[in-house]
Amino acid sequence: MSGAHAYTSRNDLEAGGIDDDREVEPMPTRHRTERVVRDYMRFQLRHAAWADATVAARRHYLDDFIANAPEHLDRVRERHVSSWVMSPRRDKQPASHGTRTARLSAAKGLFKWCVRQELVRTSPAAHVTAGRPPQRVPRHLTPDEIRLLLCEGCADHRDRAIIVTSLQVGMRRGELVRMDIEDVDWSTGILLIHGKGNRERRRPLPDEAAEMLQRLLAEYPAAEGPVFRSYKTGRRLTVAGMAHVTRLIFERSGIKRRAFDGKTLHACRHTMVSEVLATHGPWAANEAAGHESWSSFSYYARGMVSDELRQAMEGRRYAS
Repeated sequence: MSGAHAYTSRNDLEAGGIDDDREVEPMPTRHRTERVVRDYMRFQLRHAAWADATVAARRHYLDDFIANAPEHLDRVRERHVSSWVMSPRRDKQPASHGTRTARLSAAKGLFKWCVRQELVRTSPAAHVTAGRPPQRVPRHLTPDEIRLLLCEGCADHRDRAIIVTSLQVGMRRGELVRMDIEDVDWSTGILLIHGKGNRERRRPLPDEAAEMLQRLLAEYPAAEGPVFRSYKTGRRLTVAGMAHVTRLIFERSGIKRRAFDGKTLHACRHTMVSEVLATHGPWAANEAAGHESWSSFSYYARGMVSDELRQAMEGRRYAS
């Protein structure tokens, strides 16, 4: 792919020719799509507080867009953006709704900037959608699956701390990655969680999760810094690194049999929310999940079959 760059961090972007101290150069009448993307990324590095993971992801999707879009920006139409957003993955499998949404977000951000810079009159991505998300019920883990995860899947204290903390607190993958030793108040049993969108919340740290974390820190002592570290570098696990670690846990346990079967770390979060919902009701479950709105929580409610609903639907007979 011409012009594609395998950038993985902000430093890589700058080393690759996107110097965030330079001004955006004046462009010719026919704007090359590849050059526009380069200047857009340079502009964002100067003015947007993007994390390295965001930089790498945005560049990955825009490089893919460059390979599939017309060479000149003024030739890009809505059909080009829509076709790219909905295109299958490189292995020819259908792209997930999450992938389609990420592609569309990258395209919308690019063309919104292009309109502001007067490089195009209107955004060809303005009316493109990522399609309707699948309306699935949450995939929680059974007691037998949890036993297999802990007994067969987990290879060490780090693995057990990851799985048990997610099961007990309902932490997402990125929240586990951002977790620092200083976030745990051992005296009160309160954990500070750095959630999505830079939103923080405090939640109780159940005894079992605290025990697993203490075992991990006893094996790899540290007074501060990340809880979950890479064995190779000693630095904080990246989101990709955490995904690799947890994928191996699920594969070793034998409960993950195919792609997109819902048997991922997020199933631990689903399990926690579903169990709290069943035992303590929707308010407690929504608080435990840390959702800002009830619309997000309604996803979990779809997977519940309450006693009231069961009673209401039973007792009717038609065949006899």
